[in-house]
Amino acid sequence: MSARKWIAFWGGLFVFFSASAWSKPIVYLPCVGCYGSASFYLSEAISLFPEYEIRGVHIQTEKEISANYIASFQATRDGYYSTRKIDPNNPSEFEGLIRYLKGLQSSDPDGARLVRAIGGIEQGTYHSAAINAALGFTEANGVESRDLLRHKLLQQQAVGEKYRIPSSPVLTLADVREFIAKFPKQRYVVKPPKSSSGEHVYFVDGTDTRRFQRILSSVIGTNDHYGQLIDFLIIQPEIVGEEYVAETFTAYGETFLVGTFQYNKRQSANGRKVYFIDRPVDLASQIARELSHNVKAVAPQLSLRTGPGHWEWMKESATGNWYLIEMGGRVGGSAFPSVEQKIWGRSNLQLNLLHAIDPGRYKKEIELFRTTPPMLTDVAVMSLISLGAGTIRPGTQELFSSLPTFYSPAPYYEVQDGSSFKETVDLDTSPAFIFLAGETQAIKRDALKIVHWQNNGAVFKYESPSCALWLKKQYQRLHQALHVQNIFE
Repeated sequence: MSARKWIAFWGGLFVFFSASAWSKPIVYLPCVGCYGSASFYLSEAISLFPEYEIRGVHIQTEKEISANYIASFQATRDGYYSTRKIDPNNPSEFEGLIRYLKGLQSSDPDGARLVRAIGGIEQGTYHSAAINAALGFTEANGVESRDLLRHKLLQQQAVGEKYRIPSSPVLTLADVREFIAKFPKQRYVVKPPKSSSGEHVYFVDGTDTRRFQRILSSVIGTNDHYGQLIDFLIIQPEIVGEEYVAETFTAYGETFLVGTFQYNKRQSANGRKVYFIDRPVDLASQIARELSHNVKAVAPQLSLRTGPGHWEWMKESATGNWYLIEMGGRVGGSAFPSVEQKIWGRSNLQLNLLHAIDPGRYKKEIELFRTTPPMLTDVAVMSLISLGAGTIRPGTQELFSSLPTFYSPAPYYEVQDGSSFKETVDLDTSPAFIFLAGETQAIKRDALKIVHWQNNGAVFKYESPSCALWLKKQYQRLHQALHVQNIFE
């Protein structure tokens, strides 16, 4: 064969295989408000489906991205095929988005496929319902019931009496007094109806009318961290017991328990009840079996039709009764999808993608959760707790990275040396989350080191050091070390 023919032959093969490489079927994946833990959706879709060219379309419905989500969005936005920002209450902008999404599919001669919109944060799940309805995805969560997937008062009104916590909207001190007279307890919980991460959640003694008044005056009329107006608060009697998280996925009339965690919240030296250490609960345990029963019973009452669920439940110590605290029709925060995958091999985020892109494969893989998958490793998600404002000391991330059980689910979850922080009052004001995985006693040893470091000046540089702050740090160090011992016993 002549040189010219050899060149033509190999050139033809190159063109053929190049064309093959570029002929992957295209899948357009709309993702609404995919920040924080939901920022994993695009990378996970690409990883799960190498046979497709995944083109993510990020849809922003907020006027401004919350400071809590900027890092995750900036880290992922370049991976999206396109990003769109709309006012969902503006009909022309909403209709323009729908035309754009439909056009993506119709403009491709090789038959590109548009799948249902994925909701990220709670506002994303809310607006994705309207987008999916306009696109004709009838299996998605409905517009008529989307408030039930995030509104805490509506959820309490919808669930059966067995799991319901007495709840009432309050605007004035007279409303508070009326509720207390009807449901006399020692302490009460006051919180907004649509926020998350423990924002503006207060535990108040029933006789402390001044504190009730301060909370009502300072919170009502402000915006939560999603930018939503807080026009009233909810009051409930405090349920004393153990708090658990259920991560679920629902489709085709079935709800599956995908992961279970125990929230080990503790009181800081400033008197705040804050997140401390989250630990997994074996899916084969009695607690997990009870939670599985609970979510299967309540999911239809909250009209959870398709998608992930992040549930918070309280098991009352005195009675053993279960009470629903709240449910969000989304994946859990604090990188929970990554944590679930590490522990049980799959997450509700991945199941959501499987269901949206390849329902047949979803039906095969969901069988894993009919047989109770074993824990592949132990994990702890640890929230740092600050007692005031300050900055993270240089070298802190390197210090944490030196721990034998440390792992990072994504760079934007790592501690940012030199970053500023405020007093920890909820999940969003924790200076950082530390992820530990491995053998239980090794995790415990590393958790004790973290407690020591954050309270002896190795991690936090406070703006206003004082004798009082030093005493609080010693108190917190001793009590947190004791809590670690109890949590890992």
